[in-house]
Amino acid sequence: MIRILSGFGGLALVVLAGAGIFLWDPLPANPPPAILAATADGYDAEILRDEYGVPHIRGKRDRDASFGLAYAHAEDDFETIQEVVAVTRGRLARYRGKDAAPADYLVSLLGVWETIDARYDSDVPDDVKALADAYSAGLNLYASEHPDETWAGLAPFTPQDIIAGFLFKTPFFYGLDETLTGLFSDDYTQAIALAPQGDDKAFLMAPKPLSERGSNAFAVSPTRSGDGVTRLIINSHQPLTGPVAWYEAQIASDEGLDITGGIFPGTPVILHGFNHDIGWA
Repeated sequence: MIRILSGFGGLALVVLAGAGIFLWDPLPANPPPAILAATADGYDAEILRDEYGVPHIRGKRDRDASFGLAYAHAEDDFETIQEVVAVTRGRLARYRGKDAAPADYLVSLLGVWETIDARYDSDVPDDVKALADAYSAGLNLYASEHPDETWAGLAPFTPQDIIAGFLFKTPFFYGLDETLTGLFSDDYTQAIALAPQGDDKAFLMAPKPLSERGSNAFAVSPTRSGDGVTRLIINSHQPLTGPVAWYEAQIASDEGLDITGGIFPGTPVILHGFNHDIGWA
């Protein structure tokens, strides 16, 4: 009897192993570096770093500046940019494990890619598409030069990835994570971690921290400043690392663009910043 059970057990293991092989969905290889680099053809940007390491990027066109911005940011934090792309695609669990599944589920719940597929071509302005194209090309160029840093199956990066990132992350700034936690769980001490203690925990379920909200901005007019200078203080409270940490840069072009400020990983434009005439927060 023991021999028979052992035989069935062995058969079960074989069947389960076979099922695992059948169901296993391996990560595909990334395209050859030459294919990735080809997406950068037609773009040109100059990247200069100041004494603090802040990149100052200039291109002939606005899109060239966004191309250089992507490359410069990838030089400093390609890991987080890739994490943002992976979660935006609803595929983070393939890299981070089952704890990332809630974030992947949210991408599906929000219909991010259904919206992109249905409305990208018709609703996204051509100038915005041009910036997204250029930014994704900058990431692809960096990936082509650093294949060992590029996550398996993640390249090539696409302009749709960039726009989808806005669709996915923006609702969290309006408290969507807290709303969903309340709807789907009795445990109000858990939340999706956009500001984790460690980068490897980004987008995973984590203990809900005490509120760190308090972002603010204020301006001082020339009539109220001692030296007659207008000042805008942008004090956005964000973590120092992770998917919503600020990255400082200046981007300029011969078309007139000249902006200094902060971006999040995966964004092709300055979100908080200033130019020669105005500032915004």
